[in-house]
Amino acid sequence: MRLTFSCLLPAKNRKIISAAACETDREEATLYTSVQAATRDSFDRHYVSRHSDMKQRKVRCMSMASVLAAAEATASDVDVVILDAEGSDLKLLDALLRLPGFRPLLVRFPCCFGWEARGVPDELGPAMSDLSGRGYDVFLDGGNVLAVHERVGESLQDSRGSFRY
Repeated sequence: MRLTFSCLLPAKNRKIISAAACETDREEATLYTSVQAATRDSFDRHYVSRHSDMKQRKVRCMSMASVLAAAEATASDVDVVILDAEGSDLKLLDALLRLPGFRPLLVRFPCCFGWEARGVPDELGPAMSDLSGRGYDVFLDGGNVLAVHERVGESLQDSRGSFRY
């Protein structure tokens, strides 16, 4: 499970936070792990339960607001978000989008994790529309959604004088 925020903060201000990113703060949640599974860990047992080496681990969960607070950052400090939360990506993205000032230049997340077994998530269309309505150009990049804010093009145009797609 991976959540990456990129902020342009001096090295002395960077923090390593040992917790899982979740919808809400919880002192303890069950994380299912397997070395054999393509998805090595998930809060959804379904993704790793077929493997004989499945184990359960208790982990601390932090909401998006709590992760940022622990990093001593605000939503407006975030430049890039890369989500790979093994089935929880759209829930975490929704939580991020609700944070005041959240407007990174780039957002990437897997769009169709487990779609072969479960189908494309109902939340995908509204999430892509929401990003588009917030000024993002939204692309499908293999199994990922890539959302690039219009400010990226404006920045390139300003710095080079012209910009072509």
